[in-house]
Amino acid sequence: MAKGNDGSSVGFLAELRRRRVLPVAGAYIAIAWLVIEIASFLLGQAGAPGWSTRLLAIVFIVAFPVAVVLAWVVQVGPDGRRHIDSSRGQRNAVLGAILLGVIATAGLSWLILPRIDDAPDYEPIPNSVAILPLAGDDATPNVRTVGETMLIALKEGLAQSRQVNQVTLTFDDRPVDLAAFGRDFRVASLLVGRIVQVAGGLQIDMQLLDVGRDRVSWSRSFQWDSTRIRETGTTIANGVLEAMGFAAISEDEFAGTANREAYDALLEGFELQGSMASQDQLLAIEAFQRAIELDPRYLRAYVGLAQTIYIYFYSGPPEEEREVLRRRALDAIDTALQLDDQSAYAISMAGLWEQNTALKIQAYRRALDLDPHFGMTYFRLGMLMWGEGNLPEAERLIRKALEYYPMSGNQRGDLAWLLFQQGRREEAVAEINRAIANNPRHVGNYVKFANMSSDPVERIRLLRKAFELDPGRGMTAAQISQEYATLGAKEETLAWARVATEASPTDPWAWSGSMFALIDIEETDLAMNYAKRALELDPGNRFALRELGAMQIAAGNAEAALRLWQVSHPSIATREVETVDMSNHRIVIDLAVNLLQAGETGWAHELLDHLLQKNSDGLQTDPYYRVLAYALLGRRDEVLEVLQSTVDGSNPILEEDAMLLTRPEFGFLRDDPEFQAILEGAPQLDRQGALRRLRELERNGEIPPAPDLPT
Repeated sequence: MAKGNDGSSVGFLAELRRRRVLPVAGAYIAIAWLVIEIASFLLGQAGAPGWSTRLLAIVFIVAFPVAVVLAWVVQVGPDGRRHIDSSRGQRNAVLGAILLGVIATAGLSWLILPRIDDAPDYEPIPNSVAILPLAGDDATPNVRTVGETMLIALKEGLAQSRQVNQVTLTFDDRPVDLAAFGRDFRVASLLVGRIVQVAGGLQIDMQLLDVGRDRVSWSRSFQWDSTRIRETGTTIANGVLEAMGFAAISEDEFAGTANREAYDALLEGFELQGSMASQDQLLAIEAFQRAIELDPRYLRAYVGLAQTIYIYFYSGPPEEEREVLRRRALDAIDTALQLDDQSAYAISMAGLWEQNTALKIQAYRRALDLDPHFGMTYFRLGMLMWGEGNLPEAERLIRKALEYYPMSGNQRGDLAWLLFQQGRREEAVAEINRAIANNPRHVGNYVKFANMSSDPVERIRLLRKAFELDPGRGMTAAQISQEYATLGAKEETLAWARVATEASPTDPWAWSGSMFALIDIEETDLAMNYAKRALELDPGNRFALRELGAMQIAAGNAEAALRLWQVSHPSIATREVETVDMSNHRIVIDLAVNLLQAGETGWAHELLDHLLQKNSDGLQTDPYYRVLAYALLGRRDEVLEVLQSTVDGSNPILEEDAMLLTRPEFGFLRDDPEFQAILEGAPQLDRQGALRRLRELERNGEIPPAPDLPT
């Protein structure tokens, strides 16, 4: 290249230096980078949309050529005054740079920025982090154990920093695009790890991903050492806290104790607790107790013990064992609160065990005041509000809990059931499908989905899937038995009743649930034996007592039946109707049915009138029992109005129970022309067709094989 004064490279560079273009460009880049970094942090703290930082970056990018051209054309005279070279060429350069900037802004905005009408903004939960399960080759020895141990340690440890909001995400298959995965659940950061085999053992590679900017903000590798979980976990936690701009925590804060053996016992307890199997819950109780013995001031161990006992109660232990464990749990909570009466963790657990509703609410509210990001407390309070009949508040609280547990099969399943009870079936089905997709091994959601379905074949398919996942849950088999009884399939009903009691021989609910099925197929003597066995296991089993009462009434022993009701439901089976708790309208109506059978017409009608006054909202969302209440009172117009509204819309009554209108309670309407018209228009259950479809599904392998039928 020629090196002269006219257009030479040396001349051009000299002109750049003379006009101070290079210093201006360098200063511009440095200032732009600093402004974007500061703005990114501040906008993230303020919860600004994720595209805000990108918009700022685009503005700086497209303004860069304008700044460079202006540096070229703006001259500094000998007197220090600035002036603009106004030659035609320079004016054209300025106009060209501005036009280029406008075109670039429009083009980049269209390509890069999300169009707000097409997609929701990414607005992360402030200061939120999700700890994903550690990835690794399961064929490598100890990888699964190491991964589960570190996951528990990190979740428990990071929870000690009130500045971080933890979001719980669990999944079977690791997502390919982690940033997109995090944005879907509104997470600010993802802590991800991989376990790899290296010379000398296993290595843990940890990274913190800034979801909004899709970049790693912290990373480090550690050699696995089972004797240094506290140290490794604390280092990882502090790396996360530092990257997010928060204060570090000590090893004792991370573990909750200075005793290493106590900490190891705590981790073992939480790992066992997560399996949900009753035998593992007993082992978890032992592990937490061992942690307490090693460190009597270990608050987390006391709360873990109380929580595990609560979970274990779902397996239906004998009443004498329940009472001992209940006392043990309450003592553990009392000790935890003595150690720290400001612990949201302990206060929320105290609310879970509290019997008084007002005190439960007070405990949950106090826990949320202390830690407004404790998702489980929102869920517990939401379930309590549901029980109190405040469904809008219950829905709000459960949805708030799901911000912190977005992939929870249990909580999303409960939200689905809440929506279903409000008559919002489409929303409920969408939520239950999402819950199953997030956690396909959560047994309870298949049971909930079955109860939402109006198709008996679909109900049985879902219930058998649930039983396949947990063959030790006899109550599921008992419900399958009831479904087959509805279809009139006597052999299948008997077979599944046997499976239920063999799967859970000490669970009174498996016996009483199967009892209903046996009653439906008129196996009265066998049903009586099942009821007696349920009462041997649980003398207060209300279902068994109620059915024994119905049998006593059928035998003409009305007084004996009422005594059974007063044992099973003393607060409801009282002649002081004004004091009766009307929140469970189904039990009240069942009592009214038995009272009418016993000739206690006045008592029954007074009870039903009071129910209609006090719990009209509950009956409004349960048309089956609403129409039955009106029929028991002999109110023709109200019965026909409810029935007609169900026929005109999607019909939950007639689809779920085609035999409803044949019940004796509707006898006074048998000759009514309007009632006859509704009866003729009601869809009838094709029992034989349903059984053929079920057997076809069995042959095709679409549902698990049925149990052996009785010979």
